[in-house]
Amino acid sequence: MKKSLCFLLVIVLLLSTFAFVGCNDTVETITSEDGKWEYVINDDDTITLVSINEMTENMVIPSAIDSHTVSTFGEKLFVVINDGKENKKFDGVYDDNNILKTVKIEANIKVIPNMCFYLCRKLTNVTFPDTLEKISDFAFYGCSELSNIELPEKCNSLGAYTFRECGNLKNVVINYDGVPEVGDKCFYMVNNKASNDDQYYIIPNLSIKVKNIELFSLDALEAKRKETRNNSYKYWKEYVSNECVGAKA
Repeated sequence: MKKSLCFLLVIVLLLSTFAFVGCNDTVETITSEDGKWEYVINDDDTITLVSINEMTENMVIPSAIDSHTVSTFGEKLFVVINDGKENKKFDGVYDDNNILKTVKIEANIKVIPNMCFYLCRKLTNVTFPDTLEKISDFAFYGCSELSNIELPEKCNSLGAYTFRECGNLKNVVINYDGVPEVGDKCFYMVNNKASNDDQYYIIPNLSIKVKNIELFSLDALEAKRKETRNNSYKYWKEYVSNECVGAKA
């Protein structure tokens, strides 16, 4: 009996210790001195932006805030989320962001995270930093006023649905010296009234200009797909087949 009680006491002490450690691991969110941003400080003394307190038409993501270098920003940074009280099925539902019109990213970030500009309906212009390497899934989904995008030389990866439902997107310039990764339905529209067989279609009048057009021939893409088993090449074949991809002017 005594052994059982001792065992139970040990278990309780261990659980209490884990709970105590967990409480101390809570990351502190800090409001910027100008009141515009909420951020957390990373181990290397850089910061990650987690939310915006002051949304304006023309936003600049600065290279530094409160003397800390901005290294990353969180998912859904510009997403508008309501309290969800009118829809009991979800904790929160996404609304259109009808405020944001232009964004200049001065921070030397490498990745634009998932859903960062999701449903920013009035967004017309984005200036990317030279350090950008990847744009993640759904990042610009539903940015219906966006018409031109130019990606820096290091940007070699676009996620799934990155520019889906960007119906006015006409010109995409890719400066990467090679075949960048591209995710499923990256530049697609959806017709909800259509059958499943023809529900998706590439954004009308889309022009994707690339640095080395010879790398985008159908034969080269198919050979690379078989060699690497990488779906990215299959997706690029769809754009080439629809004559979206052309030589860089």
